[in-house]
Amino acid sequence: YGFNVDQKPFDDPKVRRSLAHAINRSSIPHILKGGELPVSSWIPRGMFGFNPDLGSKFDPEQARHLLAEAGYPDGQGFPLAKVVYNTDQTNRLIAEFIQAQWKTHLNIKIELESQEWKVFLSRLKTDPPQIFRLGWGADFPDPENFMNLFVSTSGNNHLHWSNARYDSLVAEGAKERDPVKRKKIYDKAQKILTETEAVIVPLFVAVQNIMVKPHVKGFFPNAM
Repeated sequence: YGFNVDQKPFDDPKVRRSLAHAINRSSIPHILKGGELPVSSWIPRGMFGFNPDLGSKFDPEQARHLLAEAGYPDGQGFPLAKVVYNTDQTNRLIAEFIQAQWKTHLNIKIELESQEWKVFLSRLKTDPPQIFRLGWGADFPDPENFMNLFVSTSGNNHLHWSNARYDSLVAEGAKERDPVKRKKIYDKAQKILTETEAVIVPLFVAVQNIMVKPHVKGFFPNAM
């Protein structure tokens, strides 16, 4: 999920971090029943730079603490907000799950709105909702394809968020050839994106389920 940081109260990092900490992603595979991989980080499993330790982990106590610090103790006074997603059964199930998580752990109410795909895309470009569904599939097998989505100049950045440090790290990561140094650069950038600023809330990575007969040899699934 992404936040439009121009929209109150989602201009406050404490609110965004609170919402991110209030989601128990481990429940997602049980809801979708497709073997999905819950994640709190942005670079996906199967791609260089994946680090499952990053991101705002499920921590309802910390979530409530942050919300109180932002001025909404026990959800009191929190304005009615809306999650917008493109029409799809999976997206609806996730939206209903998130809605319930935020009600249970933070005592805040969120409305849901489903939009046809083209209408949804147009809305993202012209007037992004307060909270909206995001998804991405790699065009090429490199973390640059994921990390550059949210730099200030990206046409895919519908968050209205700009962070010079993040931009600098992503540019540095694209040029660095040493894999150890490059991994550290992307760890720093992901930490800004999903923890300190929490402008997006990664939820899960989709998977492809494959049945392979025992006699088949030399077959290696590719994350792409």
